[in-house]
Amino acid sequence: MTTSQPHTRGPGSNGDIDRPSVTIDGPALDQTDSHPNADTCEEAVPEEDQPMEAQPTNTVPTNTVPTNTVPGEKPDDIPDRRPGRFRERLEEAWGEARERRQPEEEPGGGEHGDDPEAWARALLQAEDPKEYFDTVSGLARVDQSSVLSPLEFDPDVPFHHPQATYVDPEPQGIETVKLYARTASPIFDTQIAAPFANPMRADMIADIYQRLMLDGRNLALITNHGDIVDIAVVLAGLTTAMCDGRTYGVLEEELAQEDLAEHFNIMVSRMVTTRQAFGIPALSVVANMARTFLSLPQTHSRRRARIDPELVRASNMLMRADLSRYLAQGGQLLAMAASGSQDLSLAANFAARVRNAWQGFRGEDHEGPSMHLQPLYPGTMKIMLECQDVLPLAVCMDPKNPTTQLGSITRVRTEDDCHRVMDWIAAAHQRGTGITTVYHDAEDDLLTNIRAAISR
Repeated sequence: MTTSQPHTRGPGSNGDIDRPSVTIDGPALDQTDSHPNADTCEEAVPEEDQPMEAQPTNTVPTNTVPTNTVPGEKPDDIPDRRPGRFRERLEEAWGEARERRQPEEEPGGGEHGDDPEAWARALLQAEDPKEYFDTVSGLARVDQSSVLSPLEFDPDVPFHHPQATYVDPEPQGIETVKLYARTASPIFDTQIAAPFANPMRADMIADIYQRLMLDGRNLALITNHGDIVDIAVVLAGLTTAMCDGRTYGVLEEELAQEDLAEHFNIMVSRMVTTRQAFGIPALSVVANMARTFLSLPQTHSRRRARIDPELVRASNMLMRADLSRYLAQGGQLLAMAASGSQDLSLAANFAARVRNAWQGFRGEDHEGPSMHLQPLYPGTMKIMLECQDVLPLAVCMDPKNPTTQLGSITRVRTEDDCHRVMDWIAAAHQRGTGITTVYHDAEDDLLTNIRAAISR
C-alpha cells in the first residue's frame, strides 16, 4: 500500500470563486473503454506543472471549526482545553483508529455459526423498534444539513424497524427528481447537473446506459463525504443527464426515469431514516430515484450515539448481503460516499498541536484551511472491487467554494487502486476549491490528532 501525501497548492491564487468549479478529469488508473473521446477532455495537470496558486487565507469550509474552538463550546471554555481533556479525546481517537484496522467479519462460520445472517436477523428482530429508532437518531449532528430535520417514529413505516436494510425505489418521474435537487441546492443545474450533461461526456453517459440497461455490468459512483446530502444530489445530477430528453442509439430511444431507478442504488447512513426533508421522510425523497441501502457507522459516531457494536455488525452484515445479491444480478449502479466517515475540515491556524502534527507529517508548516478524507473501510473497498469499475467524483457544496470534478470510468483491481481513486478525488477537490485536501490511506498521527482536536 502506498502512502498518500497532501496535495499542496502553491502561492498566487486569491481563493475567490465566482461560480461553481467544474472539470472532467479522470484518475491516473487504467480506464475502461467507456469514453472513446477521452483525449478531447481536460486532463489532470501534474502538480509540478500547475499554475502556482495561494491558499485561501480567510476561507473556512462548511462544518469547519473556528480557530482554537471545539464545536458546541464557547471560546473561553477553559476546562476543555486542559491537557487531560485533550488526552482523553486522543485516546478516543486512537480507539477509533484501532477499530478501523480490525478486519471485518465475513459471512459464513465464525463466532456466529454457519448462518450469520440468521443470527443478525434474530438479534435485530429482538430489538424494540422505538428504542432502536431513538438511538439511531442520536447519530445526527445539528450541523450536518439544513435540508434535514427530525422525524417522528412511525411503527407502520417499514424502514423504521431494525431489520430493514434497504428501501425499494418509488420513482415519480424526472421532474420530481429535479424539483427536490434544486430545492436542496439552488445551484444544482450549474454545479451538479452540468458536468454530466457536458457534450464531452455524451459517450460516457451512453456507456453507462449500455452497461446498466443492456450488458448487465455494474458501476460504483464514488465521491468524497462532505455534507450528508451530497451523494443524493450527485445521483440526481446523473439521473437528470440520463433521462431528461436524452436519446440512445440510432433509434433514439428515451430512458424513462422509472426504469432507470430500478438500476440505481445508493448507500446512506441509517440516521437518514430518522430525518425528514421537504415535509416528508428523507428516504422517500431518495427512493424517488434509487434503491436505498442503510449503513451504520462503525466508529466515533456509533460510540457517540451509544449504539451496541453487535447491532452495528448485525445491521451492516445483512445490508451487505442484500447489496451483494443485487450486484450479482448485474446492471446496477451504486452511489456512495466511499470514505465512510465525513470529511474533516480544519480552519486556518486551528491549533498549535495540529499544525505541529502537520509539520511532522509533511515536513513543512501549513497555515491555511485543510480538508482531510478519512481512510476507506475494508468493506467499502470490497464493494468497489466487486463492482470492478468506478466513476470518481469530487464535490463541495459549500457556497463559498462550490465545485464538482467529474472523473472517468476506471477499472479497480486491488485495494491500492481503491486508495489511488481516493487520492484523485482529494487532488480534484483541491483543484476545484483551492483548499488543501489530503486523503489518508491509513491511520496516522495527523488524522488521530485532528479527530481528537475537533471531537465534540
